[in-house]
Amino acid sequence: MIELGQTVMTKMIALKTGTSWIYKRFVEDSLNRFINEDFGDISEEDKQTNIEAFENGDMVIGAYTLGNVKIWIMRDQDGNGSFVTTVLFPDEY
Repeated sequence: MIELGQTVMTKMIALKTGTSWIYKRFVEDSLNRFINEDFGDISEEDKQTNIEAFENGDMVIGAYTLGNVKIWIMRDQDGNGSFVTTVLFPDEY
């Protein structure tokens, strides 16, 4: 299982989850998949990179799609060595 640390979302994700229970559920389900090392809609090569990054404490990225809406979930370390997980739209990166 992946340790998320502090979990945050961008303003646009927060607005979308605040107005749509379907979208809120999609984000929750995506986070659960991410925790269980299901990185969603990424290539096999990227999945292998994620596994290695997870073992080294480096950035891990997941991509999830609902209809024509895609989100990314990114876990990385902050300046203090603690993990921070961010939910965002790809164009917000």
